[in-house]
Amino acid sequence: MDAYVLPQAKLQRLAENEPEVYKFLYFIGNRIHTSNLQLLLNSLHDLTSRLVYLLFELARSQPKVANAEWTLTISQQQLSFVSGISRPRINQILKRLERDGEIRTQRGKIVIQDLQALQARINQVNLMFRDPRKLIPSTGQ
Repeated sequence: MDAYVLPQAKLQRLAENEPEVYKFLYFIGNRIHTSNLQLLLNSLHDLTSRLVYLLFELARSQPKVANAEWTLTISQQQLSFVSGISRPRINQILKRLERDGEIRTQRGKIVIQDLQALQARINQVNLMFRDPRKLIPSTGQ
């Protein structure tokens, strides 16, 4: 994840010349706040639900070609880093999802095969701040 830092003095000058900067900063702050609140709620759920939520977040940020499967280019090590779940545990969860026909794994990739089944895995998760399924049209949300 990239982080961008603007020196306060430069940001202040920019905002004085372009008042829309305040709206932009408010928008960004609001999105970060709701994402952080959702992450806190997710930490209350089991590891499978947390990982499936992350897969939905990743899928919604990638364009999907009509009649094609969602392909996420991410390694187990990267999933481990992003989710805070150990890599061996990530492997166990992915194997279970693959055995159930919901995903297919390839080296450095995860192909989502059954969005409806994955959706059912996070139905019990409190998604009051951010529901990534809403931006994926195939889920019926």
